[in-house]
Amino acid sequence: MFLLALITRSVVFVACLPVLLLVPLIPGAPYSDVAILATLSAAAVGVSPNWYFLGTGQPTKILLVDSLPRVVAVVASSVLLLFGAPLWISPLFSLLVSLGAPLLAWRSIRRIPHEHPRIALAEIWPTIRAQGNALSGRAVSALYMALPTVLVAIVAPGVVAQFSAAERLMRMTLAVLQSVPNSLQGWLGATLSPRSRRDRILGAILLNLALGVAAGTSYAFLAPWASQVVFTGSVEVTPLLALTGGALVLVVCTSRATGGLGLVNLDRVGWIAISAIAGAVTGLTLILALGSIFKAEGALLGELAAECVVLAVQLFVLNKSLQKLQPEPDIFDLSDGKQR
Repeated sequence: MFLLALITRSVVFVACLPVLLLVPLIPGAPYSDVAILATLSAAAVGVSPNWYFLGTGQPTKILLVDSLPRVVAVVASSVLLLFGAPLWISPLFSLLVSLGAPLLAWRSIRRIPHEHPRIALAEIWPTIRAQGNALSGRAVSALYMALPTVLVAIVAPGVVAQFSAAERLMRMTLAVLQSVPNSLQGWLGATLSPRSRRDRILGAILLNLALGVAAGTSYAFLAPWASQVVFTGSVEVTPLLALTGGALVLVVCTSRATGGLGLVNLDRVGWIAISAIAGAVTGLTLILALGSIFKAEGALLGELAAECVVLAVQLFVLNKSLQKLQPEPDIFDLSDGKQR
């Protein structure tokens, strides 16, 4: 299973390279070498083995094969940069960690008795096709998450820095919180009982909702101060931007549970792509419209509306699916007291 997933992820990674390198390879683009390595490094995170160790209940392996090497790479590249090393050293080290992590994981798995993963080449394409719905949903989500800054630059170029600062802080917050739904994947997949599945899905959603409330509130209060520190006073996140961003953090935390946990567990992966498309259409329209009128605050409000549409679609489908999970029959018939 691990080797098959690694190969299919690698195939998708290589297939996406022409699009990923479209901008960095433009003739005359500044720092093209750094941009190419940074692009490859960011994309290579997709082949991370963390999902496997989360699913098998081995979080320590994540520390050993991914997190610790990444920390070492950051420290080493920072030291080298202080001593005059070229700028491309940093993304190169990060790329090496991203590509090395699955190889270290594979070596670790092969050492387990009776665990010798082998696959046939004929399995690769059917597996990619089977994951098409999930892949298309992630692709659409990535697209409309990457475009807002470009759209703001079109309709309100004077507030790009302010909008980017608010969104950057928000994405940093969400990146840290991603570990929570990831860690729940194995817990949700460990149960077969319909009643238990329903309870665990609802529990996971409520947990992420509570996390979103806490994180969103913290963002709303701390983002103006954090922007002064992170961006050295060159740009400020206004209170209204911070409040909108906090609401956005709440909605995204919740949709991570309804989609990536709930719909996946109930085999409704196709609806994740549909919800992403609905959100993309809403977001691209409202960011342009509201951004031209209300500037940075309006554009971020358009993003919030898009994520609300995503969450609404997922909640609708999730509710219908959960209703089909009938509770298990009781062991005793209470009407006559006889055991079934």
